[in-house]
Amino acid sequence: MSVRRRSSRKRGTQATPVALVTGASGGLGPFVVEAFRAAGYRVSATGLAWDDLPRDFANLITTADLTSSDAAKDVVRRTVSALAPIDFLLHLVGAFSG
Repeated sequence: MSVRRRSSRKRGTQATPVALVTGASGGLGPFVVEAFRAAGYRVSATGLAWDDLPRDFANLITTADLTSSDAAKDVVRRTVSALAPIDFLLHLVGAFSG
């Protein structure tokens, strides 16, 4: 996977862009987070459960059930507060029932 870095929305600065990746604890999540980090993004990763993460997996890691609108709003608030405005959102959350 390849991710191209773009400049932040902040005028007059070269601030590091921020990506919010939902479902980051799932199958594709770690690969997507790694691609964004390699492209120079600061990454906020959110998921339902986390197992044995390396210390530098993401700049911000949250555990949240995004089926709750309050939880989703909280993840966005925490990301903006800790990192900066979100430049890129990748929504990997998925569910299967059968």
